Amino acid sequence: MRAPGKKLVIYLALLALGVVLAVYGFDAEQKIGEDWQSTGMAVAGLILIPICAVQAVFALLHTIGQMRLLLGHNALARWHVSASAWWQAEALDPQWLAQSKLPNDLTVTRSLIDRGIDVIVGTKSLLVGDSYYPLRQWAIPQLYGLRLVEDSDPGCLEFHILYPRRYGPGVRLAVRVPFTREVRPEAVRAYEYFAPRYVPKVALALRRPRRTIAVSLVMSAIAAGAAAWGFGENYAGRTSDVAPLIAAVVGSIVAPVGLIFALATFLLARKHLRSA
Repeated sequence: MRAPGKKLVIYLALLALGVVLAVYGFDAEQKIGEDWQSTGMAVAGLILIPICAVQAVFALLHTIGQMRLLLGHNALARWHVSASAWWQAEALDPQWLAQSKLPNDLTVTRSLIDRGIDVIVGTKSLLVGDSYYPLRQWAIPQLYGLRLVEDSDPGCLEFHILYPRRYGPGVRLAVRVPFTREVRPEAVRAYEYFAPRYVPKVALALRRPRRTIAVSLVMSAIAAGAAAWGFGENYAGRTSDVAPLIAAVVGSIVAPVGLIFALATFLLARKHLRSA
């Protein structure tokens, strides 16, 4: 949220306006009866009150978080981005967008850029200029991943955020925070704090894909052999034992599952190597 303190004042003013409109509208209805003016004011007030109340709560929480960061509470890293470095980062943004496929949610006014941008990364929130973001899994927006880009100067600490929707999967965006080589240790410190929590880990099956594929194929072959033996014994009628029936049923299930798992591991391993 940009300038949460200013937005808090705006939402509180609109909330007060909504209360005034609702009270005036209901009072006018009692005095002069239902009329388009009185009813319209009452309806407008009833619409403004819940919307502005919710937004005011968010703005208040973000304002408190912003003040806590400015006072140094739970601050992990701080750095300053000069105007020239910020404009260089703006020029690199299309390249970063092509890599992560996530549009940048961070917008900063030109007046702030000209003075340089102060960045504070906390354990639970982020402040870039006058833009405040919570950095938690259960927040709005929600943090679900991050990336450190170091192959350029300035580099970029990219936070992946999700704005939930009432219907649908939500909107995925990024907050890209530039950093120069001089302040790289600060950006790395922030990244290393969040990385264990939010950087996706390689699945266990993909850590050693060849071994996984080999084990899956061996299990599939053993299951296929057991199924063939079980069906053969039951077809020939050489035994009344239940073991061949169990071997036939279980082998028939495990054999194709093993093949499917081996194929899936092979395809995912190829995809992982290409994206690495």
